[in-house]
Amino acid sequence: MNWTIASGPTERDQVEGYDTGRAWDYSIARGDEERAVTIIVADSISERPAPESLEAITTHGRSALRTLLMQEDPARCVVITTSGLREDPASAD
Repeated sequence: MNWTIASGPTERDQVEGYDTGRAWDYSIARGDEERAVTIIVADSISERPAPESLEAITTHGRSALRTLLMQEDPARCVVITTSGLREDPASAD
């Protein structure tokens, strides 16, 4: 059974421990399980990011989140960088 988006996005400016330009919080669910996922735009992102990074910014993180929904144990944080998306298994509280 795949994960689904339960709620979000909720936008925020800063995420402790990350060089954050902006971020979006989502909640995903699978059966009785629910998990918080944060999609972060790195503050250092250039004017010419990779296509997947640009799509993630344009969709407020939703395109990055979609890749996690098919995983058995999705990361709790994805960082959008100039070169692409980087999953971080740690929680971004």
